Amino acid sequence: MPSAVTALNRRSPWARFRSGTRCFVRLQAMQIKSTLSFAIDVWIEKALFVLSQLAGLMFLWVIFTRVRAVGGWSLEEIVFLYGMLMLSMALYRLVFQGVRDTGMLIMRGMLDQYLTKPRNLLLLISCNRSNYTGAMDLITGLALVIIAAGRMDYQWTLGRALQLTVFVLSGNTIMVAVMMAQAAICFWLVRFTVVHELIMSLRAFCYYPITIYGAFLRVLLSTLIPLGFCSYYPAAVLLAKDGISAWWALVPPLVAAACLTGAITLFRFGQRSYESTGS
Repeated sequence: MPSAVTALNRRSPWARFRSGTRCFVRLQAMQIKSTLSFAIDVWIEKALFVLSQLAGLMFLWVIFTRVRAVGGWSLEEIVFLYGMLMLSMALYRLVFQGVRDTGMLIMRGMLDQYLTKPRNLLLLISCNRSNYTGAMDLITGLALVIIAAGRMDYQWTLGRALQLTVFVLSGNTIMVAVMMAQAAICFWLVRFTVVHELIMSLRAFCYYPITIYGAFLRVLLSTLIPLGFCSYYPAAVLLAKDGISAWWALVPPLVAAACLTGAITLFRFGQRSYESTGS
């Protein structure tokens, strides 16, 4: 009798994709339902989320009471940029945040349990954690973009709405890929949380146009850790800022595709090199 893994691998690619998608949706639904069952924790986290975002916006307001623009960007344009960055985290937090726990699973010897299951390891790890604040990121980020655009008399067209959708999907893909790459490093170094902290620290720089930073930081946010393509470059294309031409609209999805391909390749290579840390 063939094993479950062998039987699954014998299916056509389309059949495996449909089966994996159904499994992913069911596991994520169970994870979200489990998280929402802790009502008090949910409401406290919602309140903290709202307070943190209000604090960020208040900080921007205080800055613009002293200056008229930051790097040539007005308050409304910075809020637009702020909303774009929030949107780029929504899907990652909602359904893919479990990837960041790879190092912890390896360190505790729990990854072996996932390897025995007849499913893709990345799929199972992604469903290990679901953060419903991703939905709040999506709602709040979209509201900020729409409100800021309205304050600027920005004219939405079907083309611009489609561009925004592509940019949001690209930004989330880049975030997932970056987190997946740092998770893959854990196959060799086991505990490597410093990279996650570095990524989240660099993300904070993307609340402002990256042109205000030095050359090193601009290059870093555009190449090795391309978080600039989650917010700054999409916002600059949509608002026609800093001389960014319309052709740059093609770059974020291309960067996202390259990052995801590289991250998956690195993760699979690390998985093949994995040696159990359990006793």
